[in-house]
Amino acid sequence: MAGNLREEGLYIQTGNPFSVNEVSPQFAPGQLGKVSAFSNAGNENGVSGEVGILVQNVQRYATDTVAVIQGGLAFWQDMDNFVVTGEPANAIGGTTEPIPAGIWGGTLPAAGNIGFIQVAGVAPGRFADSTSVATVGKNLIWATNHQLKQAGTQDSDSPVVAVLKTLNTATTTNISAEVLLNLPVHTW
Repeated sequence: MAGNLREEGLYIQTGNPFSVNEVSPQFAPGQLGKVSAFSNAGNENGVSGEVGILVQNVQRYATDTVAVIQGGLAFWQDMDNFVVTGEPANAIGGTTEPIPAGIWGGTLPAAGNIGFIQVAGVAPGRFADSTSVATVGKNLIWATNHQLKQAGTQDSDSPVVAVLKTLNTATTTNISAEVLLNLPVHTW
């Protein structure tokens, strides 16, 4: 297998990285943790008209029970083995400062299974309410559960996860808006 998969691409058995839910990497062992460019031409991540994203092959934490959804944050549970979780309590940094790994892009892998998260490009982002997405161009940080919020002055030491790209004026909880990811990519 090639060493630089950003140039050569990952094997995605379904053709859509956000619908992969493998018990083990049956067709391409050794790709766990690898990052690759993906065209998103068919709006696979839920954002129409945006192409050119980066996806990472990861394993979902075996004991995850939270119902994470498209646009929700994935957090690092084990960076050495590329294991992510949707539950801040299981993440490195815990419920006070979990380390974001990426955004869930679609159908999620079952607990313990292998799939993909989005680590760069325009993605859907989940927010607690409409007040969390007030100004386009503002920095976004982790808020609660797997949701984002606009960074305030009191959040100056929190890592920036993304920048708000489009405004969503919905007043319901768990709303989604387009965000430009701003994450350090952890790979090997």
